Amino acid sequence: MSDQGRKILFISLTRTGSTTYAAAIARSLSKGDCIIITSKEANKDFTHVDRTIDTYSGKFSFIYKSILFFFKASSLLREYNDSQEVIVYLPVFHPWNLIIAIWAGVLGIPVITTIHDYKTHIGERNGMTELIQRLQMSVSDKVIFLTEHQKEIATTDNPKQSEKYTTLPHPILASDAEHRLEHSEDMKFLFVGRMKAYKGYDLVIKAAESDVIHNVTIAGSGDTLDINNSKITYINKHVSEAELSELLSSHHVLLLPYIETSQSGIITLGIDAGIPMIISKLPGLEEQLDENCGIWIEPNVSQLSQAMEAIQSNKNLYDNLKIELKAYKANYEKIYHNKLQQLLVDLHSL
Repeated sequence: MSDQGRKILFISLTRTGSTTYAAAIARSLSKGDCIIITSKEANKDFTHVDRTIDTYSGKFSFIYKSILFFFKASSLLREYNDSQEVIVYLPVFHPWNLIIAIWAGVLGIPVITTIHDYKTHIGERNGMTELIQRLQMSVSDKVIFLTEHQKEIATTDNPKQSEKYTTLPHPILASDAEHRLEHSEDMKFLFVGRMKAYKGYDLVIKAAESDVIHNVTIAGSGDTLDINNSKITYINKHVSEAELSELLSSHHVLLLPYIETSQSGIITLGIDAGIPMIISKLPGLEEQLDENCGIWIEPNVSQLSQAMEAIQSNKNLYDNLKIELKAYKANYEKIYHNKLQQLLVDLHSL
């Protein structure tokens, strides 16, 4: 497509957050039609990178490196735009995205911004992040949301900007897991990801007190949890891709009892692995998975416990979920691919 419009300048400066998402989007783009720039720390997560940028690692370095980057950003954009006109694609939030977008506006370069969470979550509310993100949206030429629900909230708040809003579903993240476990009346349940209050880890800890639940694993970095239950295996660290694959393969059911969320990358890992899931009835999550592909609950201890006990005692329910997930994965990937292709057509026409 490079001869049909602008070349995509894909810039992902996050060091850790949502790097797997950014890398998955990068893999979906044609190498010949896209220049990939990442932070030095996230470079290893991408299959192909054209350039890395040294960002910051603390408050002091944030201040002085942000000042330096403000003056470097214009030359960075000019360097690529002079050889062939580009369009800037920012797939993940980073404070420096706003600097890039401002300079892009000065230079007449279109900017595409992806918004993962329109508003920050319980336990990590951040007014400055939300302010930067709103400013970023206002100066962008197109804004991508991962769900229709998030787009609708933003449209209600910013009706005059709604014409530039669109959606692209979260890509299915590769789990490298083969879920072949047969049903068992003594199941192993898995809760994995960043440990944040909005994800409902407290519900999992309390649900594990059920007399018939004997094996629960909680794995991930973030909040340090106070767990005094021998039935819970607690892995208090960042989970590598290899470790995640092993966890998904060795557990019967994946738990996502989120109290609030806009969408989830963990769901797509579950879809890829084909592992049955227990999931909260939240609008963004319901867009990611069909009703018959998971056990849906209200985010409370009672319903989580009942769902865990139900799937442990019902082989047909467990087996049917695995069958439904396999069919759903193929359909999801087709829908995602079609929407991505249409988005690329739209981007190159800017």
